[in-house]
Amino acid sequence: FKNGLSKNSLNGTQCTGKMIFRKAIEMELIKKNPSDFSYIPSRAENSVDRTNGIPKFLEKNELSKFLNTSKNSGLYLDHEVFTVLSYTGLRIGELLALKWSEIDFENESLKVISTYYNPDAKTETYTLLSPKTARSKREIGITKNLVKILTDLRKEQNVLKMKHRNQYHDMDFVFTKREHGFHGYPFVHRNIADRMKRLLSIADISDDSKKLTPHSLRHTHASLLAEAGVSLFEIQERLGHSDDSITREIYLHVTKTMKKEAVQKFEQLMNIF
Repeated sequence: FKNGLSKNSLNGTQCTGKMIFRKAIEMELIKKNPSDFSYIPSRAENSVDRTNGIPKFLEKNELSKFLNTSKNSGLYLDHEVFTVLSYTGLRIGELLALKWSEIDFENESLKVISTYYNPDAKTETYTLLSPKTARSKREIGITKNLVKILTDLRKEQNVLKMKHRNQYHDMDFVFTKREHGFHGYPFVHRNIADRMKRLLSIADISDDSKKLTPHSLRHTHASLLAEAGVSLFEIQERLGHSDDSITREIYLHVTKTMKKEAVQKFEQLMNIF
């Protein structure tokens, strides 16, 4: 962690701060506790997996193979979850916090207004927080393919709601569990990570060297946008980056490769003379 502090030290400092603010409220010195929605990010949020200095992502053919595997061999909602992550570049917390009211099917877009936080990984004790940075609040376009996937999912979920209406945790979440007693609750981060690892193994996509995670699909999305010719600024805006160094690295890596390929194609063309 930053400055070498352990998580225990950070937790202790946070708890002390909350106690001080609560006391200040009791003494009527302040009206609201400014630390109510504070949290300590996990190590995973503060680190970026890299290969040869570049954040890790799936190549286009690997992504195709991975998503086909999620469709044919995936568990409940695997294909929907990983397709949305790959096609939008959402952070995993943003995906888990996504609600139906934030999806505009008619205009083919979705809004990112919150992120899911659950450090204890207990299904019922989640919290929704403001996104990672001010720029993380955003509206992004989605493909017609995603609109179709989400439309079908909503119909399926409505049937599940009716079937379990007396116990369904109906908070409008898009990606929810269907285990007995947990209908309607969002998945926890670990569920998604474990499912991705399973699919990578089935697809025979080795992540030993890449150590791929759900966050790698965010990097994958950035790389595919760069390959499609989308500008760096537009990619940063779509991903909601405040610190754009990671996106820039991926963008420069992809475009550098494309420039080399362009030279090789020109050279092949000129060989006809």
